[in-house]
Amino acid sequence: MHAPALATRSCAALLALLACACTPSSTALEDLLVREIHASFPDYEVVAEPDGHLCVHRPFRRDVIVDEQAFAAECQAGPGPCDERTRDLLLSLR
Repeated sequence: MHAPALATRSCAALLALLACACTPSSTALEDLLVREIHASFPDYEVVAEPDGHLCVHRPFRRDVIVDEQAFAAECQAGPGPCDERTRDLLLSLR
């Protein structure tokens, strides 16, 4: 799937999640991020860390740490920042 289309779909899903509660449960946000990462990069392994971060293991490359709370905070600002944040995340994982 093309990254902009994926980012738009991701943003819409995250905004729906945020509409259900002021702060999404870390499990729901975590599940969403894991699905989006796996959809774009099926070979990557995503591990939830106890401190609220996701560690993305990329074959033959350095791991990337994703801060779920920072991601959620930016997405609560509206669809523009959420879409941009999702796109930036997926681009950073290339």
